[in-house]
Amino acid sequence: DGPIKPIFNMGTSDTYPFGFVLPQIPLGQFDPRGGLVGARPDIGFMDPGLSSPHTLNYLAGVERRLRGGMLAGIDYSGSYTWNALLGTDLNRIAGDLLDGRLDRLNPSFGAMNGVWNGNVIHYNALIATLRRDLARGFGFQASYTLSKTTDYVQAGTRQNRDGAYSIPDQHTIQSLQSYADWDVRQRFTLTGLWHIPGPPAGLGV
Repeated sequence: DGPIKPIFNMGTSDTYPFGFVLPQIPLGQFDPRGGLVGARPDIGFMDPGLSSPHTLNYLAGVERRLRGGMLAGIDYSGSYTWNALLGTDLNRIAGDLLDGRLDRLNPSFGAMNGVWNGNVIHYNALIATLRRDLARGFGFQASYTLSKTTDYVQAGTRQNRDGAYSIPDQHTIQSLQSYADWDVRQRFTLTGLWHIPGPPAGLGV
């Protein structure tokens, strides 16, 4: 969104700059806002105090043996992650394009994509299981999970580069807590084991 527009052409050589027309970028002159005169570059940065995310996992459950070698169980599994990484374009104003012009907070720069500790992720799940140990050549295990995963944006990944499309206002990110990209509400799995009888011991094959 700056004064230096992209140049579309095709390479015609195998040596630098490969026949491409390079944009003319002015150097050596800075404006009062710290930008280059005649340019509007995008920049990226990380919080210098960035730290590792922290996760607390917890689990509680009960099991009961039933008739016929069956074992039923029900578990609650959850996790809480804080200080997860979060990022978006900070150089923008809500409603900036209402006048048809992108002014930005600092008009000397384009996007300023920052990364900092700010995401919070919650996971809660109820897991029901039923299994039968291998007996008479057959065993199985079935599992049903009812779960919910929430975070602020982009499923806890480092950077949300969708900008205003998914974060309308970078000052109110905490109000955007919703289902994470990887949220799967219900899941059912079934596995079985069948032991095929072999020849009696001592007999050649």
